Amino acid sequence: MGYDGKQQGGRLYLIDKSLNIVSYALQLSLINFQAAILAEDIHGAQAYFKEVPESQHSKLAKFLEANG
Repeated sequence: MGYDGKQQGGRLYLIDKSLNIVSYALQLSLINFQAAILAEDIHGAQAYFKEVPESQHSKLAKFLEANG
């Protein structure tokens, strides 16, 4: 498993023992928002929230409910 931060598009690449590669898109703004919330950095979370696509807002609501 690995992540290449230099790669454009924020993708996670998984390689299994048979060398099959699977790629997943990462919403870096969503991950950064969640990290800021867990670090109790409300101002940082507010900045990242502006970048989170509206389609991800329900996922964030569930995350916030689960983390108080």
